[in-house]
Amino acid sequence: MKSEDIIKVENLSRGKGFIIRWSLTYLCNYSCDFCIQGDKEKHIEKSKSESIETRRKICDNLIDFIETKLNKKYDYIELFLIGGEITILSDFLEIINKIVNCKFEGRIIIKVTTNLSTNNEVLKKLVDIFSRKTKYIRDLQIMASYYKEFAEEQDFIEKVKILNQNKKFSKIIRQKMIYKRRKRIFKKHK
Repeated sequence: MKSEDIIKVENLSRGKGFIIRWSLTYLCNYSCDFCIQGDKEKHIEKSKSESIETRRKICDNLIDFIETKLNKKYDYIELFLIGGEITILSDFLEIINKIVNCKFEGRIIIKVTTNLSTNNEVLKKLVDIFSRKTKYIRDLQIMASYYKEFAEEQDFIEKVKILNQNKKFSKIIRQKMIYKRRKRIFKKHK
């Protein structure tokens, strides 16, 4: 599998930014009827060719691309890490660490889409990565979705609290919650 097959790169039409979308996996631990990714069985079949070694190689190629082709040409990069559910990957934190430590002199905004089903320890380590002082500006935005069919409400809220421990990067998008009841819950647990 080539890096080009997985990474979709496009230049922003405004400002001095660059967008990169990387689909790390097809795997997901939920089976939502409304999933925009489609049939779970097809995802399981597609994910059989995935490997940590492949993701490491892609990550190294991506960082090389950022450092050699984008550095000093763009002020910022928006890096969307998407999938299935990327936080359940055993190398998720390794990938985040490598990106945070790359030598791009501008700002890198890492955007993670997740159902927050990973364990609390992974989230605490994620907070730690972005709590450290770094030479360059690195931000993390989490787009988290709650699915009552698969997760306990209190567990989800606890995970949001863990992410909100670091005010430097926490951007859990609460203002666009569909259900008013969910808004009241988040206010109650702030």
